[in-house]
This record gives sequence, C-alpha cells and structure tokens, in this order.
Amino acid sequence: MVTKDSWTVFLYNLRDSSNPYSATIFSVFLILIGSFFLVNVILAVIMEKFSKVQNFEDEVNISPETSDSSNELSIDEIDSFEKEDNQEK
Repeated sequence: MVTKDSWTVFLYNLRDSSNPYSATIFSVFLILIGSFFLVNVILAVIMEKFSKVQNFEDEVNISPETSDSSNELSIDEIDSFEKEDNQEK
C-alpha cells in the first residue's frame, strides 16, 4: 500500500470490513506517512553514496573542477576504496 500499487483495492476491502470512515482515514495516513518515509530512505542512500564518492575524491586529491577524462573515477575504483575502508575498521 505504501508503494501505491493497487491501494484502492486494499482501501475498499478495509471499508467493507470495518467502519468506512476510520478505514479511509487510516489508508490516507498510511499512504502519506509511508510515502514520506520511503522517499527519505531513498534520499539517505543517495546522499551516503555521494558522500563516499566525495571522500574518495578528497583522498586521491582529485578536484571536480579540474578533472578531465583521464581523472574520472570508475565504479570499480570506488567500490575497491569502500572495501579497503571497511577492512581498516
């Protein structure tokens, strides 16, 4: 229901089985709060990845303003840095 896939079927089943007003209020709040939570989780994961890339660039002294095609980082290089970072901890 949080992903909004066929949420109306769930809402109509709730309305048929209990008080229609409380089922509607519950469904609306679940969709609003659940969607807000889901978006925040996705944004947190994206921000964490950008932070790791930034830390990697700082460590290897690559400035984004002066980088050209020879200084671009691949995903494999970033992943290897993350593995080394995790092994140090």
